[in-house]
Amino acid sequence: MTNESIRERNDKKIATVVRYFNIIMAIFYLTAAAVILALPEVFTIDSTTRYGVSAIFAVYGLYRFYRIINKDR
Repeated sequence: MTNESIRERNDKKIATVVRYFNIIMAIFYLTAAAVILALPEVFTIDSTTRYGVSAIFAVYGLYRFYRIINKDR
């Protein structure tokens, strides 16, 4: 095996790990948005702030999914 083929194989492995990490983080942000909305008694903040933070998490989670999908093209 040449150094070039080893490097390419390692790059593919790293890209796969990064892809799965990005998917997990996107799911995390969407889940966090849902939890903040669904469990208001856990968070001692007013409803406007709760909705705002939840919306930001949801939009960012969707944005991460969008980037993952467009990166495959």
